[in-house]
Amino acid sequence: NEIAYRFFGWSCPYSKDRVEIGIGISDRAKISSSAAFAKFAKSDAVSAIVKNAERVNGYASIIPLSSREITVKDNVVLVGDAAGQVKATTGGGVIFGCSCAKVLAQVIRANIEKGTSLRAYEKEWRKRYGVDLKMHDFLHNYYSNLRVSNMEVFLKVSKMLGAEKFFSEYGDMDRPSLMLKRFFLRGLAK
Repeated sequence: NEIAYRFFGWSCPYSKDRVEIGIGISDRAKISSSAAFAKFAKSDAVSAIVKNAERVNGYASIIPLSSREITVKDNVVLVGDAAGQVKATTGGGVIFGCSCAKVLAQVIRANIEKGTSLRAYEKEWRKRYGVDLKMHDFLHNYYSNLRVSNMEVFLKVSKMLGAEKFFSEYGDMDRPSLMLKRFFLRGLAK
């Protein structure tokens, strides 16, 4: 939270000569994304990885972290990032975006064949994926407000309770509601 305000940073090694580093920050951060990235790259943990590496390129983008209240109006329909169908925990939206696009395709077909209203899309995607997207929002808001020391304690306790094993066997990064059902059916410590 000190550097990647309300989000996270990452490093992904591709080879001994190539590593990708990145950072996501909240729109509420009191620092620009380029300044946050520079601070992240100079941090002890990251600078040890990248050392004196040459920067190849840079890229910045806005990631919506919550669903829009309205995704259908008249004959305009939003899907994917435009609709905010994105996991607030990671910023990823490919799975939800594609899943909602499939719902939209079915509704468009029903619209053409039977005159079904395009508003059926809004109702259907929220019924199928709304709970999971809200769970991602909740998790993001929870962990992004933790102090680093509290996060470390939380992770240690989770590990002691067997969360690592549970997540590796039953974890579902996209559908936390399914994972929660598995948790209550099987228990965390099994």
